[in-house]
Order: sequence, then C-alpha cells, then structure tokens
Amino acid sequence: MVRFLIQIIIMSLILFILKKFTKDNARVKGELRILQYGKVFKLFIILFDILVFLPIFFILISKTTHQWSVTVFFTIWVLSFTSLLTYFTFFIKTSYDNNYIYYSGIKKKNKKISWENLKELKPPRFIPCYTLVFNDFKIYHFPTLDGGKELRDFILKDKLFKQ
Repeated sequence: MVRFLIQIIIMSLILFILKKFTKDNARVKGELRILQYGKVFKLFIILFDILVFLPIFFILISKTTHQWSVTVFFTIWVLSFTSLLTYFTFFIKTSYDNNYIYYSGIKKKNKKISWENLKELKPPRFIPCYTLVFNDFKIYHFPTLDGGKELRDFILKDKLFKQ
C-alpha cells in the first residue's frame, strides 16, 4: 500500500512539474500560432523512453520471467504508450490562425482544415488529451502542449459557440 502511494505521489509530482513548465500561449509567427511541446517535456519523453522502454525491452528478450505472457502484454502496452508519446512530441506539427488549422504528421502531410468543419472539442477521457473533431479528421493534443490552453480558449470562445 505504501509503495502504491509513493508511486502516485511521484507521478503526480512529475505531472505537476510538466504542467508548470507548459506555456499557456503559443509561439506566434505573423498571424500563425504554432503549437509545440516545450524543452522540459521533450527531455521527459526522451528520459521516459530510455528509462522505461529499454529495461522492459531487455526483460522481454531475456525470457527469464515466470509470467512470460503477462510480461509480453505489459511490454506491448508500455511500448505502444511510449511510441505514442514520442510520435506526438516529435513528429506532429500543429499550428492555426483565425481561418484554418494546419496539421502535419508522418501519414498526413501539410493538411489544412477550415474551422468551419470543426464539430466538437472532446475533453480527455482515458488518455489525457483533447480531441478536435472535424468532418473527416481528428486532431489530438495533450494539456502539456505549449499554447494548448490558448487553443482551447480560442475554440470555445470564437469557433464553437460563434456558429
């Protein structure tokens, strides 16, 4: 029980520190507001990948555990989660202005979406990220995204309730 409480306290402290270093406002370049993750968050992701991903990978390939199937399941889950965080942190580029939101990822290169196609802003559920739902596309962003608060305020004030 004490070990579980210590883990909760450590995770809460990490999330508090990450949120503390998150900027409310996006970087502005002309009319364009550029959303990006800060240096502290990127450093955390790199350390998380090294300290969690690599040890679990070595546990998996060593096959010395008695509960091999549980280890495989847990490993796949952790690797998926770390891959998702790494992908969102380093490979997704999002920016916006008053008329469009611009999105670039590995699969979707330079997608330009009109704000008129925005259907809703879904709050976090299981994974702590907001979802922008458009007609044929979804964009996810985590609360630790620099400029994420400004984007949510912009959507709630100017886009969703103005129509």
